[in-house]
Amino acid sequence: MGCDIHMYVERKVGQKWCRVSEKKGITHPYYEEALNDKAKNYFNRKTWTTGRNYKLFGLLAGVRSSVFLPFFSPRGLPSDLSAGCKREWKLGETDWHSASYLTLTELLSIQDKIEDVPCFLDVSSFREYKKTGKLPEFYHHYPPVGVIPVSNEKMERIMELASFLDESQYWTQVENKVPVKEISKTFFVDIIAAMQALSKNTDKVRCVFWFDN
Repeated sequence: MGCDIHMYVERKVGQKWCRVSEKKGITHPYYEEALNDKAKNYFNRKTWTTGRNYKLFGLLAGVRSSVFLPFFSPRGLPSDLSAGCKREWKLGETDWHSASYLTLTELLSIQDKIEDVPCFLDVSSFREYKKTGKLPEFYHHYPPVGVIPVSNEKMERIMELASFLDESQYWTQVENKVPVKEISKTFFVDIIAAMQALSKNTDKVRCVFWFDN
């Protein structure tokens, strides 16, 4: 079963947090990917949603990710949650989980972070990596069960003997530093920019979110 995020944005007006209209958000992230006119029409709207991105969910709350730890552990709902967000929560509170919130100040503090993403390559992938200097589009975050990774130096020696060896038994880890903006431009660029447009005081803008199954 898939997991989706439910995200809302609030702005503090005086001493009260108020839900910000979806119309102040971004173009729905699924709009460009829509395959037909019916889908285009459905997603032709503004929203605060990020779409389904398990890597992002891991960074935000440790949800659906065995690779990424959250920048901030889930905090639950804020005690001063806006009335508009309370209504959304009550629509399915028995199904929601991992609720949390982050101020725009906190989001800006992680916007330019670099994540060290585990990347393991087998012999053929490592050979291509050494040839092009680029990681393959798809790679493993963990080596196969029972396989102990070797060093890059040993992997280079193994490449020379690959025709005499069982290549599936040899894996190595390579450096893979990824800006979080590449993990989700929708969130770390587009949504944060839309939130910045709401107030110059970054402590008075925040996103509230939770997940379903």
